[in-house]
Order: sequence, then structure tokens, then C-alpha cells
Amino acid sequence: MKKVLFVLGLSTALLSCKKENTTVVESVGQEVSTLTEEQKEGIAFIKEFYKYECGEQEGVSENYYLDSRLNARMDSLNEGGDLTIDWDPYINGQDYDPDTILSTLKVGALTGKDEYRATFKNFSTVSSVDYLVKKNKNGDLKIMSVLNEPLLSFRTGIQKEYNFYDLSKVELKVGGATYKIVVLERKENKGKSKHYNTPLVVYRNGERLVSNIFMIDNEEDNCDANGFISLTATKDGFIFKQSFCKDDLDVTRSTTFKIDNALQKVSVQGYEEEYVDRSNPDNVIPKVVKKETTWYDLGEYEFKKE
Repeated sequence: MKKVLFVLGLSTALLSCKKENTTVVESVGQEVSTLTEEQKEGIAFIKEFYKYECGEQEGVSENYYLDSRLNARMDSLNEGGDLTIDWDPYINGQDYDPDTILSTLKVGALTGKDEYRATFKNFSTVSSVDYLVKKNKNGDLKIMSVLNEPLLSFRTGIQKEYNFYDLSKVELKVGGATYKIVVLERKENKGKSKHYNTPLVVYRNGERLVSNIFMIDNEEDNCDANGFISLTATKDGFIFKQSFCKDDLDVTRSTTFKIDNALQKVSVQGYEEEYVDRSNPDNVIPKVVKKETTWYDLGEYEFKKE
């Protein structure tokens, strides 16, 4: 979202109605000498990012600074000209004065791991923006989220924002991190006996790690399957159980997933399928058991308001 300098006019009203930060607490009296090398690197990275934002960094793009998930979220919020976020969240407004921002910019580490606060003056208004900055899976430092902007924090309750409720959820600890796995369903379908296209979301320490919509076969007139059945926690992962129709068979599948905390990935360990022949219930069909250890591409399902 590389910008040009906007014309003055709307900045005062827009900046005055931005949210106060309540997400993190700034560390008190932290001296430079007490910062870790990672914190020093994070602070320097944010300062370089603001040079880019203010037009003083050439030869790079926003993809160099922003994680792909953050970019995707911004794109999804501004599709088709529907500007859900019609301001620059990194400067907290639509209009900006680059000289004032850079001359007043201060970046400090917060008490939360990998969390930082950028404070600056834009025209006459003082703004603060809180970031989560850490290395991605390729080892590149990236801005992962904007902590004090709910739509970009990845900590906002999807349920409240996008009209879902928790159909099922489990929690477990893996490698010192707390994981919450949630199966969602739209509120208008609450109470129905059949559950289809239920998004599954994996949170790590309160931050959305990944989400996907399980493509459970849609209901058909001759199908008694109810889609999602259950979610069960294991020692280091979870089991997702679902049912669907295949030809003349009712199929019940239990897929076992494992969480690798070090890699922050989810792998599939295998699945079991049981069958019932609707045309001949007495027909005994052997259960299929498949065991494998491969990375399962959960993909990333971006939630959108309807």
C-alpha cells in the first residue's frame, strides 16, 4: 500500500477518532543497554519501515517489511472498492507529514515478546502504533500484525466480527505454547443438526496461526451425513471427525493432526474411514486406515464480511 502525500483536510477528524491502545503495556524506563539483540534488531527494522512509509527508502516494496498474511488481510478488507480500512494504519490516518513523522519518531520495546511501539507526531497529533515483529518461517524479519488495530491484530474474535460462534473448541499445550483449535459455524445455522463448510482456526498463544475451511461435501437430498461431527484434543494435536456421502456410501472420517511448535506448523498423521452402504446396511465394508506423516497445507482462509 505505497502511498503518495494526501491533500490536507480530513486528517484532524480521522486521527481524532482512532482507538486508544489497550493491547499491551509499555515497559518502564527500559534503557538501550538492557535491550536484547533481537529487540534492537526489531526497533531498527521498524525505523527503516517508517522511512519507507515516508518515501525515503528506494528499491524495496512493502513486501520486504510486511508479512504476507498482513498484506493479504489488508487486501481482503479493501476489495472491490469497499474500504473497510480507509486510512493508513501505520501512520494512524489518511493524511501525513513525512518530515514531522520521521523527526519525532521513537520506537521502543514492549513487555510482550516481539512487541514494539512506534510513537510519532503527525502534524500536531501524537500517535502510537503497536507492532508484532519477528522472523517468519524463512528467517526474514517481518511486521506480523498491528496490535492496536483489531482488524489487523489477528487477535480480534472472528466470532464477533464475522457472525460466527464456536461450534466446538479444544485447548492444549505443545512445547510451552498454548494452542486453541476452534471449529466455527455461522450464527444463522446454530441449532441445525447438520454442519457444513465449518472453518477451522488454530490459535497459538492467542494469535491466529492458520485457518482453513474444510470442504465437507454439501448436503444432498439423499445424504444423511451431518458434516462436522467432533473435535478432540490429543497429546500434541487434534482429531477432526466428519461425515459425508460418497456414491451410495455414508463415510465417517477421523483425521489426526499433529502440531510442531518449533516450526509452528500442522501435519497430518493419517486418517481412518468407516463406511455404511445405504442401499444394503448389512453389507460389511472394511474400515480404511491410512497412516502418514506429511505436512498438511491448511492454507489460509480469510474471513470476509457478507
